[in-house]
Amino acid sequence: MLIGGAVALIVAIGIDIILEVFFGVAVLSLVIAAVLAFGLIWLAVHLPGFTKTKMYSIEGQLMIELKEVIADERGVGIKATLMGAMPATIYVRPSEVWNLLSQVPTHVVMAIVKLILVPPEKPKATTTEKK
Repeated sequence: MLIGGAVALIVAIGIDIILEVFFGVAVLSLVIAAVLAFGLIWLAVHLPGFTKTKMYSIEGQLMIELKEVIADERGVGIKATLMGAMPATIYVRPSEVWNLLSQVPTHVVMAIVKLILVPPEKPKATTTEKK
């Protein structure tokens, strides 16, 4: 915890310098920087590392195993395995990115943020013993 506090202080001082130099914010900038630093460190500690994301059908069958999200001159894309067997790279063309973003309603974005910040409780394991 002491190391995390020291790192947060160093990050806070760096953010404070950026706020003062680039934005001219001097009033309470160290406090703002400290809050931002602690928030960033909390996210870094609590967010899981990279794992493959799996998407399932309603019946529970694995449909897509997302390996990587990419962005290049062809657009925004995903590298995935479809139906457990077909490797594919799927792109959204640059001209279609706004259409994609417009299809994501605000309540879905808020639900995703809630799932990240407040993960749902895992169901308790039940043991069934035969006597």
